[in-house]
Amino acid sequence: MNFVKRLLTGIFIVAITVFALAKGGMFIFIMGLFLSTFAIYELEQALEKMHSKGNFVIALIYNFIFNLLMYKAKFDFAVITLSIFVLFEMFLFTFKDISIKSSLVDSFSILYITVSFSLMYLLKDNIIIWLVFICAWGTDTFAYIFGMLFGKTKLTSISSKKTAEGSIGGILGSILLAILFSKITGHESLLALIIVTGFGSVVSQVGDICASKIKREAGIKDYSNVLMGHGGILDRYDSVLFVIPYFALVTLIFKL
Repeated sequence: MNFVKRLLTGIFIVAITVFALAKGGMFIFIMGLFLSTFAIYELEQALEKMHSKGNFVIALIYNFIFNLLMYKAKFDFAVITLSIFVLFEMFLFTFKDISIKSSLVDSFSILYITVSFSLMYLLKDNIIIWLVFICAWGTDTFAYIFGMLFGKTKLTSISSKKTAEGSIGGILGSILLAILFSKITGHESLLALIIVTGFGSVVSQVGDICASKIKREAGIKDYSNVLMGHGGILDRYDSVLFVIPYFALVTLIFKL
């Protein structure tokens, strides 16, 4: 029964993502805004368990502002408002009776989640945006399969289920998907896609481990249960958060 729930939820997540990417424009903005909003809520709930309580309302308001500015390509305004937001958090720390840890929770949430998700808008008119999710979720899927079949060597003490064999399988699987992506889309830079996706798979796994460490520090199994069988938004999109800025950067540098 749990497998069926997980499968159906997985299909739903993929279907919604494919729909938003295919439609583009405002649909990507709506997806990015929803994911970042819910992910901030989940992260701040986890950080609160570490006795670091932020102000979700403030983070929520700024999350909307930054997403909108980035979607509208108002990058100068986005950077300026980001600086103002961080300084405002420091202002609250200075004149309110709160700890420095608590005052930095919102800033961390915005930098970790809002900024990363909003960089997706830089790719909204580029076919490479599909490769972001193909790389992240392809890595997760193949790492899980290879780990189940061949996993023996522990990869990290942070997550006991992750193995070196699974990690290698995730990299190889993501490269295979990149080759299929190139064949289907007719993308000319096959070698570049293979190299970029291979490194992207490593970045994806770092993102997964990072989110796992936060959960471990907070003493929780999942960030929430909003996605049946998959936990929360952060449980499903933790690797995507790292892969988006990675692909945004390499796309700007190498003009993919």
